[in-house]
Amino acid sequence: MQGRKPWLYRLSHLATGDRRQVCRTTNIYAFPMASTRSSTLGPESRPVAIPDNFEQSSVEIAEVKIQLPRHIWWSDPPLIFDLTKEKDRNRLYELVLTEGSEGDVSQFIDFQTLLKIWSELFLPSYVRRAWESWFDGRGISFD
Repeated sequence: MQGRKPWLYRLSHLATGDRRQVCRTTNIYAFPMASTRSSTLGPESRPVAIPDNFEQSSVEIAEVKIQLPRHIWWSDPPLIFDLTKEKDRNRLYELVLTEGSEGDVSQFIDFQTLLKIWSELFLPSYVRRAWESWFDGRGISFD
């Protein structure tokens, strides 16, 4: 036991199903992790923001370079997206469609551009399904 702190549990001792105090000098507790996935939690449980009448919108972004708000891009350092570069534009669209609100989609996403680059975007399956359902409901196909 030399060098070991008796008040610090090893991780193998934490999987007993109870809340265990990890450190007695602070109020740090450990809880066992779930062994199964929940159908009500996780990214797929989040709503996908699709504004009403989005197909009638036209976004004219005066600036060529855009820094997304923190609720869309929260990592550091902040990124500047150059919309003249295809890679930057596509990444901005992916982020806004996945993380943005209806207001963000209306502000940063141009409907006609989205139609043109749809097949190039890498989106989570739940986001792609929601948008494709929206497109189908308006008779828009990508054949």
